[in-house]
Amino acid sequence: MSESSSSSSSSTSQQQQIEQPTEHQQQLNKHHIHCNHCNLKLIKANIGTILQNETHSLPITSNQQQQLNNEYSEWIYLTDIFQFENIAFSNTIKNTDIKYLICAECEHDILGIAFMNNKKYLIAKHLITLKD
Repeated sequence: MSESSSSSSSSTSQQQQIEQPTEHQQQLNKHHIHCNHCNLKLIKANIGTILQNETHSLPITSNQQQQLNNEYSEWIYLTDIFQFENIAFSNTIKNTDIKYLICAECEHDILGIAFMNNKKYLIAKHLITLKD
């Protein structure tokens, strides 16, 4: 993935909206999380916290052209990169602390966002597959 050369107001607003999950949001993912495209396990069950009602935008890649909306409000939230089984990062987006998260195997689509300074890693729930 290449580094973005433009600084968008979306990135700036995303940095300002970083919040930690509240107590009523502290539900763990009950299933393993897999890539929709290649089926690689990204996160084990009971590792990430379900985070709802926090909206962030992800860029639409060429592989996601059929998708009309790039804003998501349901996430799997992690606080440490070592909680992932398999994940890859984009270059840091210019003038931000943001990197995008992609499957380490297929690198097919952007799956989430990483706020590196805050150690907050979000995988969009609608872009992954949950399995037992």
